[in-house]
Formats: sequence, structure tokens, C-alpha cells
Amino acid sequence: MRQVSATGGRQGMPWHFAAYLKLGERSMRQLAFLLALLPIHAMASQKLGLEGLMNSAQQSPAPIELRRHLAADPSNRDALVRCKADKRWGLEEIESFFAAVQIQLREGKETYLVFPSKYCPEFFGAHSIQFWIMERNADGSYRELLSSAEDVVEIRDRRTNGYRDVALQYGFEPSRTFRFDGRAYK
Repeated sequence: MRQVSATGGRQGMPWHFAAYLKLGERSMRQLAFLLALLPIHAMASQKLGLEGLMNSAQQSPAPIELRRHLAADPSNRDALVRCKADKRWGLEEIESFFAAVQIQLREGKETYLVFPSKYCPEFFGAHSIQFWIMERNADGSYRELLSSAEDVVEIRDRRTNGYRDVALQYGFEPSRTFRFDGRAYK
């Protein structure tokens, strides 16, 4: 049988101090557990600043089929022609214009965040950079899941219809969340 001091607490402490210590130990264990989970949650979302990506070593040319797909879009093609004339770019600059980083929106799917690798006013706004989120289909073609002109693209951990949610931010405005509706992000 355990001995309790005349005051009822540990090592001669009054019983109410011992009770506070016991409660404090349990709370500290719970707090430590929750703090250990914090980095997991923080790593769950991925924020991608488009200007930073343009200037970083992380970027690499988008896959050739993807570059061709984007360049074939009439609005992109017209903008690239104007950029080529304005900047006096050759074929090499046009071919490597679209850079990409691979992102994970759904397990087993090859998805890219595509953005300009060079400055061209046709693809830029006051605080924004044109981007495309493109998914590779089984036949090697690509489909556009989302495109816009923003500052920041955040890939969130929450999923809708199997795809991670995407938040976009322009300047100092609050971010807007887009969810996958089965065909594209809305």
C-alpha cells in the first residue's frame, strides 16, 4: 500500500498542489503530442509563389508535349507571337517558354504547375503571373484543370472528389479556394 503524507500530497506537499501537478503532467503530454502533429499539418499544404518559381532553380522546362499543347491554344499562340516579336526571341526561347514543377493533386496522376520561364508582358499582370495546372492523361495528352493569373498557388491537404483543394492568392487579397468538381477546379 502506498504511503501518503499527513498533508495528502507528494513529498509533503498539500494535496491540492499534488492534484495540480498531476493535471499539469497530463496536459503537458497532450500538448507535446499536439505540437508534434503541427509540423505534419504544416507540411500538408504547399505554397508556391509564382515569381519565386520563375527565378528559382526548381523550375525546369515543361515536358515537350505539354509545351506543344499550351502553345497550340490560340490565345497562348497569339501571345507568344507578340512576345517573340517584342523580345526578338528565337525558336529556342519560344520552345522553352513554359516551365513546370510537378505537383501532387491525386495519387497516381502526373500533374504539373506550368508558368512562364521568362518575362513577357502578355502573361503578366500588375501583381500576377499566368499559370496552368495540367494533368497528363493515360494516352499522353494533357487536360487543363485550372488556369488563372495570380501571385500564389497553394496546394491544400483537404480533398474534394479525390483531388487536393487549390487556393489562389492575388496581392494582399484573401486566398480563394477551388475544389475539383470531377472535371476541373471551380
